[in-house]
Amino acid sequence: MAKRDKRLQKLRQNQKSVSYDDLKQVLLDHGFEIDRVAGSHHIFQVTSNGVTYTLNVPVHGDVKPVYIRQALSIIDRLQPLEADETQTTDDSEKETPDD
Repeated sequence: MAKRDKRLQKLRQNQKSVSYDDLKQVLLDHGFEIDRVAGSHHIFQVTSNGVTYTLNVPVHGDVKPVYIRQALSIIDRLQPLEADETQTTDDSEKETPDD
């Protein structure tokens, strides 16, 4: 299992005591970028298939579970798309045998 998957699994298992740094790393793993910082809030964005998802996260010690649930919800929407992209890449790399 890759570190990226382990971090996501850890986030899913314990949503009550997640540090901002842990959440930030999971978001970056899944293609999010820090769009801007507004005071003590960091705004993350990711665009997939023309849809932009935005997550506004306050930076105060542990992140509240509501923000973790929002992040996981967006990641779950993105994962089937990531799997399709990986499969397409894998299929295009396969060589066809010459007869």
